[in-house]
Amino acid sequence: MTELEAINRMLSAIGQAPVTTVDQTNPDVAICSRTLTQVSQEVQSEGWTFNTFYNKQVTPDTDGYIVIRPTNIQVGTGVRDHIIQMDLSYNTRYARDKDSIAKQYLTNICLYNKTDFTFNWGTDPVEVDTIEYYSSLASLPAAAQNLIVAKASTRISMRTVGDTDQYRILSNDEEYARTQLQQYETEQGDYTFFGHPKNGNFYNSYKPFHTLSR
Repeated sequence: MTELEAINRMLSAIGQAPVTTVDQTNPDVAICSRTLTQVSQEVQSEGWTFNTFYNKQVTPDTDGYIVIRPTNIQVGTGVRDHIIQMDLSYNTRYARDKDSIAKQYLTNICLYNKTDFTFNWGTDPVEVDTIEYYSSLASLPAAAQNLIVAKASTRISMRTVGDTDQYRILSNDEEYARTQLQQYETEQGDYTFFGHPKNGNFYNSYKPFHTLSR
């Protein structure tokens, strides 16, 4: 789904005529485009199987910094992927006494060591638990695209139309779209009842000798 297709679906949801180009001088198109970008960021920031990666190693640059993303990156449809979130792994001895956050340094968002109060991570690769990526709308699964457009349509209705009946109908569509994305998530995520982490099984089943050892 392209940005133009998404905007036309949003315009149709609030009873407006479709457009042929993403013309930012058109007030309706402009607000739809901004809302679409905002909602896309919100949904992807929740962390899903399609944009979350585990147990990866990242290599600091020549100055020892781990750049998450430039602050001046153009966020929106059609842009390259960039990182939303990066968490330091606690599975390695190197990282057990460290805590990390994303923080701005000069013109970039970098991984910051809260324990040592520094952006410098040395020269060795650093293992991270999770990396969440922000991607363009066109590269997302259809279920995610549908939720983003449905949620953006609901928000547009609230901001520009103010019709409570229309808002309620669009809210129901949004709830259905989220249900479909959650269904996709459970099928793709291979989650278990025990909730063990990705690529690991920490469930300890009962063994008779445990009782005897007490």
